[in-house]
Amino acid sequence: MTYQDMKNSLAILDSPVEKLELLMDFGKMLVPIPADADCNEIVGCSSFVQICKKDGQFFASADSAVVRGIVALFLAMI
Repeated sequence: MTYQDMKNSLAILDSPVEKLELLMDFGKMLVPIPADADCNEIVGCSSFVQICKKDGQFFASADSAVVRGIVALFLAMI
């Protein structure tokens, strides 16, 4: 799903609760991180967040459903 698709999907929802649920659904779409990817932890976040790269492709994980959704949005932007 592209960033524009995500943005459009969020824009059509009126309810903040529905927007939050959709954001968390975006996080469920993250591709699993390959075992041999080069990963870095995001320091300063209260959740555990990793941003990883392999062969020019970025991957991410987080222990919070909301943060996973936010990270999915960020990854869709690049």
